[in-house]
Amino acid sequence: MNSGLKQAIGGWRASRTVLGPDVSVSQDRIAFALPSIPVPVLETSLVGESRAQPAASDQPVVAGPWSFAIHEVVTGGPASEAVAAAAWSNAPIRDGMQFVLVRLTATNQGSRAQIIQNGDFGVTGDSALLYRFVDVQPPDPVLYGSVNPGESLEGWIVSASAAGEGNLCLVFDSLTITGNWADVIIALDSGAAIADVTDRAQASNEAGLSIEAPAAVGEVVATDEWVVTIQSVIEGQAVYDLFPPEDYRTTALGDTFQEGLPFWIGLEVTITNNRTGGGLGFFPAGAFLPVDGADSVFIEALLLTPPDPTVVGGYYPGGSRSGWMLISMPVGYSLDLVRFRPSDIASEARYFTLSGVAGAAPVESKSFETGDIVEINQDQVNLRESPSTEAEIVIVLARGDRLVITGASQDADGYTWYPVQVEGEDDAGFVASHLIDSVD
Repeated sequence: MNSGLKQAIGGWRASRTVLGPDVSVSQDRIAFALPSIPVPVLETSLVGESRAQPAASDQPVVAGPWSFAIHEVVTGGPASEAVAAAAWSNAPIRDGMQFVLVRLTATNQGSRAQIIQNGDFGVTGDSALLYRFVDVQPPDPVLYGSVNPGESLEGWIVSASAAGEGNLCLVFDSLTITGNWADVIIALDSGAAIADVTDRAQASNEAGLSIEAPAAVGEVVATDEWVVTIQSVIEGQAVYDLFPPEDYRTTALGDTFQEGLPFWIGLEVTITNNRTGGGLGFFPAGAFLPVDGADSVFIEALLLTPPDPTVVGGYYPGGSRSGWMLISMPVGYSLDLVRFRPSDIASEARYFTLSGVAGAAPVESKSFETGDIVEINQDQVNLRESPSTEAEIVIVLARGDRLVITGASQDADGYTWYPVQVEGEDDAGFVASHLIDSVD
């Protein structure tokens, strides 16, 4: 895996803490010395570097400074029972999936201390998807800690796969070792091997290639890298309802949704890695961004880590997921166009129209007179140099800040704008009428 992809996956792991920690682990971790055991050096650059030729799990496997010995693999019902017994807070896995538990010993053969943790590992198989960062605590002992040179640590890691998935492989891709020199793929099923893909999942097309002719909801868009379809769109409270009740940080926002909080839009999406070969691709949370008709991103928009199932994650060629992507717009803004470009180096951008199925309530146009005192009715409102959503920002105003109307309104970009000056200050510019209220 290249270093850029590793950073992207590391960023995804960090972003997931918005919804909850990835792993809660035991504190009694002890590194212990093992007798010196000769470990064979891999002579070929192919074994363990691809799913087509993974390293065998019945012998020690070298991964950079580490040597791994696999002791036990548990899947299906027994794995669910072990996870449930590991911690009362562990939630059951969703339908169609299974936990994959692996007990292994990690020996540090390097010259300095190394950290080993659950997040360094993932599981893949016939689905051509990479599963990692499962939000449950593994059974004790947990494989987590700093291991000194010549010492070892034994413990459990937990990942997931589709229920009954074959050709399971363990993927080691350290979060703390840069580059791909220490990465390795280990067969968990005896004889597991997955051939490289020779044909694309779908021929590329021109759907959504122009912002003037965006793809519609339900239309298939195929590039050389990805096949993507927006299946449906939900909005507002329905988005908050996707999260489990125990996620108080999200559901609390939903309870006060009508109090001027961001307007959340949920995109139900199907994603397929359309590449050939055997390399891993990563689909990020920022692959869809809201834009206007001039292809400018709404800088006021926010992204939220999606709930399960999410399409964010790793895909090998041919791998496909259906799940959620979430976007927010400030209250009073509507959303029709989204730009699809999963990376800055993607060959091309594609565009989708939501065709009016998502967006906030119609923006209310308010009327004010020159000299009126008004106040900002939302948090973080941009005062702009001119009446445009693309104009330079003079300052960012807070809820309750007072302004003086200094002239007649102007209509632009679908909004009514008023020239204003911050009361008692020199800052002046334009603000949209729906973002201000009269001061009684």
